[in-house]
Amino acid sequence: MFERVTRNLLHQTDHDGTLIAVSRLNDSEKLKLLAVVIKCPGKWPWQSTKYKPTDFTLNDLLQGKPIQPVLEEKVFLNKYKATQNGNIAGSGEVDMGGVSMKAEGRGTSNILSSLGTLLKESVIMSHFLKDSKDRKVDLQHNLIRQIQRKNQVFTLVKQRIFTSCDCTINFSELKEGSCSALVKLFCPAKVHLKEGVSLKNTTDVAIEIPPHTVVAYSVSELTIDSDGHYEVGVSPDGIEADDSITQKFIHNWTELDGLWAQTQISEGSSLSALNNESEKEILYELTRLPSETRFSLLNLFQEILPDQTLLSTLEDKLEKICDESVYDSHTYLPETSNELTDKFLDLLQSETDNMDSLPTALRPNGSLPAISKQNGSQSEGKASNTSHNGSSQRQLILTAMYILISAAEELTDDGLAFLKTCSSETINVLSYLLTQLTGVSQRVPFSELPFPLRDGEVPQEMKLLFTSSNIILKRDNKELYAEIGKGSKVLPRVLCIVIHGLACLNESCETD
Repeated sequence: MFERVTRNLLHQTDHDGTLIAVSRLNDSEKLKLLAVVIKCPGKWPWQSTKYKPTDFTLNDLLQGKPIQPVLEEKVFLNKYKATQNGNIAGSGEVDMGGVSMKAEGRGTSNILSSLGTLLKESVIMSHFLKDSKDRKVDLQHNLIRQIQRKNQVFTLVKQRIFTSCDCTINFSELKEGSCSALVKLFCPAKVHLKEGVSLKNTTDVAIEIPPHTVVAYSVSELTIDSDGHYEVGVSPDGIEADDSITQKFIHNWTELDGLWAQTQISEGSSLSALNNESEKEILYELTRLPSETRFSLLNLFQEILPDQTLLSTLEDKLEKICDESVYDSHTYLPETSNELTDKFLDLLQSETDNMDSLPTALRPNGSLPAISKQNGSQSEGKASNTSHNGSSQRQLILTAMYILISAAEELTDDGLAFLKTCSSETINVLSYLLTQLTGVSQRVPFSELPFPLRDGEVPQEMKLLFTSSNIILKRDNKELYAEIGKGSKVLPRVLCIVIHGLACLNESCETD
């Protein structure tokens, strides 16, 4: 709830993208001016940069007397009120022999936020730079020693937006569902038995936000020399608007293992540029988990999907598991705990810990372990059973899961909400459809579509999933095809990754 409100605030007010939305209430008290925030570039080309607040300020790292910055405070917004609405619907129908079953589900959500007057507090940089001249930080500080060994950057909070009075966020949700079954008995006297069930669930939550709660902030990079002297960037370094950072990162991506070729994805182009067999191959490692485990992981993951904060927590924890060789016992970020994410990771680790040797850390900058191929090819995109150039099976599975989670985190709220509701059959339909649309022909005759799409009519909620990821489905001469829409070029790619990953977890998981 809190993250959705802060992201919506910046969407409405920060078109230059110089501010960073606060995603967790717990982070608010850490975001003092000159607080140290760790900038974490994405490991994979589709990932946006993350900013993780720490428990330290610049003065905690300094040698000698602390710096007392000169501050400026002014009104950011006189009053802020917003309403965010969401709707999701889904249905399924099966007709087998003498049994016909139909299920429908609908959901609506509403977030009403009233943050009152928002204030902006900033460091006057000219004074701060003067006070910082010839100052040094303690290179032996635990935080500095840890970050120097990772592909991460120090930044300092130079501006923050915070509430000035008690505020409220109200969340309401209505879920409705129905299931009916018709049993046909074929005998001299025809008998029809029909049974139906309806479910309705309402959730109302209200939280109160105290004064001085930080909702957004901006940072400047801190460069530390080998002798301890530091330099502060004079420009804000927030998350760029309209995915410009992510797009630039993709276009400048250096291919290390050949898994992501540089392809130009332009508006109106087909989905063939998104077809990547090597990408599917690494995701296919998930099928090496036992079927029961994959079924449980899929259910847990679908519960986590609509919550961006839980997704981020899950990704952070999995990164630490994969990258455990560079973490020591004293971490610079406090541990967060959630029943769903903990259960997911416990289950994943219990299966992978039994697999061969302990893995080395995930390679930096998005590099993946090379996967060998037998006879130069793989049928149906399946991974080879041959050796993985010394990389352990455990690492390959953890890497595949990390890719799936990090891609899901980049999807829109609407896309994540729909994927949560997908049945096993729907996941298979999405996977088949995407495979055909990204294939060589790029067009799929209606006659070759799965049963739910046989007439060429794509359910509205499924169409919205593609639209929310900048993929436009079209019909022509009894064929279905797709084009890249106008906007972010990251979303079509991450949707492909997520659907293929879900299909791997879903493989052979269908229940009778």
